[in-house]
Amino acid sequence: MEAIKPIEEKEVCPFVRGEKVMVSNNTYKGKESIFLADIEGAKDPYVCVNPIYKREFNNSGEFDVINWKYCKKIEQQEPVETTLD
Repeated sequence: MEAIKPIEEKEVCPFVRGEKVMVSNNTYKGKESIFLADIEGAKDPYVCVNPIYKREFNNSGEFDVINWKYCKKIEQQEPVETTLD
């Protein structure tokens, strides 16, 4: 598994609002969340939806956020087609 790394300075944020991402910090590793924004120069720059508020975010309701130190895209896997004999 590839390590999650912080974005280097002056690098464009590769995430878009609403995208599912894998986040972690010094306490939690590998939490799935929804990306909202990045704050340049912040100690924990990735602002994401608190995982327990995913339903509220998806329904345009009020939700809480958490700042994370590391963030990584969740790669979408192509569906595999199989046939039964």
